[in-house]
Amino acid sequence: MIHPDGNHYWGDGSGELGYWIAEEYWGRGLVVEASKAIVKHAFDDLDIDRIYATYRIENTQSKRVLEKLGFRYYTELDNVNYLGETFREVAMIKEK
Repeated sequence: MIHPDGNHYWGDGSGELGYWIAEEYWGRGLVVEASKAIVKHAFDDLDIDRIYATYRIENTQSKRVLEKLGFRYYTELDNVNYLGETFREVAMIKEK
């Protein structure tokens, strides 16, 4: 996603990777496989220099997906869900 379509504004030349998959498909590598293609497209075709992704701090499976894709820790921040509840998330980054 490129601003303003993402959850956060990360600066010019940046994009944001987001994903969701139903539980019955967890553990099959589908998110990693699809995300690899998206990241490659962003870097090769869309002139994106860096991609950010966030996960809820307790979501270790999503953390593992990003690690497999070569993302590294960037920062922690607060976010607000659609009910107005604040939650903590970790932001990770992958650079071209």
